[in-house]
Amino acid sequence: SSTSGTTKPSRPVYFSHREVMTIARRNVNIFKFDENSKVVHSRNLHHASAMLTSLIPSLMVANHHFTFPISHDTNLEVNGAEPKSWKRIRDEGFTHIMIPNRKSLKLFLDKFDKPFKKTLNINMCGFSMTQSFVDMAKKHNVCFDSHYGSIDTAIPLLVNSVDKKSVVKENCLGYAPDAFYRIKVTGKKVEVYCEMWDKPRYME
Repeated sequence: SSTSGTTKPSRPVYFSHREVMTIARRNVNIFKFDENSKVVHSRNLHHASAMLTSLIPSLMVANHHFTFPISHDTNLEVNGAEPKSWKRIRDEGFTHIMIPNRKSLKLFLDKFDKPFKKTLNINMCGFSMTQSFVDMAKKHNVCFDSHYGSIDTAIPLLVNSVDKKSVVKENCLGYAPDAFYRIKVTGKKVEVYCEMWDKPRYME
């Protein structure tokens, strides 16, 4: 994969098959997949976060899958999504989807005038959850798992889960969901340790 280029020039990041499988197995539980999950796949394989938090974990355990591409930057209409595809997501009780950002989230939810029949788990990347997400959860029967980390350290490092009953913490990026990574904060740097690595990795 590659880093996003947000904090410094983009650079390649390499994953072994062992790392991919270990991270994906961990994410089965973090993102609440089981054999009865009905998963909408909205991103492609070279989106590493989607691959490791949604695509591979769900393929490991879930029996029901549906492809519905959602672009990172463009209006959802550009993706050629037919009305019957929107209808399937609503009427067939899908339980999981990844939405890339807040703009796409609004465009997606605005398509539905009634709450989802089954609670839809929405996987998002790196946002602090505000009251507006709780309000969306109440209105649409959805919940959110916002995960924070970086391609070259941890996917995910922190997770912030919000549903219609949540009381949000201002500016909170989430919590370490388990002991898979050890986190040390020193000044403005985050030092991350993992048993798969021979030395710690750092995040600004």
